[in-house]
Amino acid sequence: MNFENLRAINQTHQPVVVCIDTSASMNEDAGNGITKIKMVEDLVNQLADIPNGRLGETDKSSIDLCILGFNNSFYTIMDWQPLINFKGDIKLSAEGCTALSSVILESIKKVREIRKLYDQRSVDCRRAMIFVYTDGFSTEDMQAAYQKSQSYFNRDYPSPSAKLNMIFIPTYYNGQIIKMTDGEKNWSEYKELVNGLGKKVLYINAEDCVNGVPAAFEFMTDSIVGWSVSDPGETVYTNINDNLTAVKNCGGVRQNSDGSKTAVDEPELI
Repeated sequence: MNFENLRAINQTHQPVVVCIDTSASMNEDAGNGITKIKMVEDLVNQLADIPNGRLGETDKSSIDLCILGFNNSFYTIMDWQPLINFKGDIKLSAEGCTALSSVILESIKKVREIRKLYDQRSVDCRRAMIFVYTDGFSTEDMQAAYQKSQSYFNRDYPSPSAKLNMIFIPTYYNGQIIKMTDGEKNWSEYKELVNGLGKKVLYINAEDCVNGVPAAFEFMTDSIVGWSVSDPGETVYTNINDNLTAVKNCGGVRQNSDGSKTAVDEPELI
């Protein structure tokens, strides 16, 4: 993004980075006759028209969106643009491995990039939101991402510059859903991932692809809307759909008396 693309400079801005796993496993059938990568493509494109008039033109002008992909490495699908400029026309294909560490580090770089632009134009901003969608474990070493996450996403003061939301898409084997937490080996790696990235990161599992993945995107949309229309410093509550499970005691997840879960955040001006 450059100065010319920055819109609504008198408004408080909300930067959002969406990172999409485009590794070969995303070519699997989602369980409804389409591939997981096509399902994700369709859902990301729906961000162009957040439903029910929930965001006005000013709100959509002050939400800045960046979309990254990752397989053997990370790459930029769409560089920073105001949400109001997003046409919902991205096309995705899947191949290769899962460079999860690299894309997390790149998402931090992209947040710093736009915050520098905000500073140059004296634009206020809320804490950035990063959403990572993946259906597998990293095929590269995660230590660099772990170290950066502990100092960047998990710090207490100054406030974290971004909220990292990890969304796990189920994979399939012989027609059976294999979740990130299934099996002793998977649980061991999953536990290491959670501990490595830290307690202030939100971890959500989609229960399946057909219902769970759309629910995960609904959670993202609700989060974007909630944060973007809130007053600076206001606590924001985002419902976690029944088709999703969340790791307890991480990322502001709260268990309600009726058994439902809510993500609780305070998007401070920083």
